[in-house]
Amino acid sequence: MATASELDKIRYNPIKERLGAFRRLFESIRSDLGAASSSGAVQIVFATATTPVIKNLVLDLIQALQIEPAARTLPSRIANRTVSGDLAILYGRVDSNQLDIVLAIPLVELIIRNEPGIPTSNNTDIWHTIFELIIRTNSPIPPTAFEKAVFDMLLRSSSASQRRIKQIYNEVNQRILEELTGHIYYDIGGFYK
Repeated sequence: MATASELDKIRYNPIKERLGAFRRLFESIRSDLGAASSSGAVQIVFATATTPVIKNLVLDLIQALQIEPAARTLPSRIANRTVSGDLAILYGRVDSNQLDIVLAIPLVELIIRNEPGIPTSNNTDIWHTIFELIIRTNSPIPPTAFEKAVFDMLLRSSSASQRRIKQIYNEVNQRILEELTGHIYYDIGGFYK
């Protein structure tokens, strides 16, 4: 649910007609496919249109949302940035095919149903759905090297692997010392006079 601060930002920055171009694009795709204008139109369009068409539709939606004043003022729920920054990351994931576009269906349905000039509660629903989409598509933080470590090897200083490393270290140190002191070759007659 949105906090009081988020509700104020949504109320003072309503969506209005900024998503009109997206709605017109969706209607154009729907009519080209011959799909009926019904409550299931979004599902039908996503099921029958080609992947590039749907991908471009979702990318256009993300761009339209990204320029919304509310997106630039609402704080992210997953990082220290605004929702606009989250939408930029989401755009990159959709563009590089790292995201199942079907996850955007609830948001597209809500925006297609929300006509301009409808009360703010619908704007709140849209932003709540955007928050949910961002959270669902946020990739987990990659594990650290320590989390990926295999613990089948002893990690004590007395373990055999540690002794082997120390032995190699001592041999390398000896070779470096020999090079520095100039005593690399032994028992070679006439080499040094």
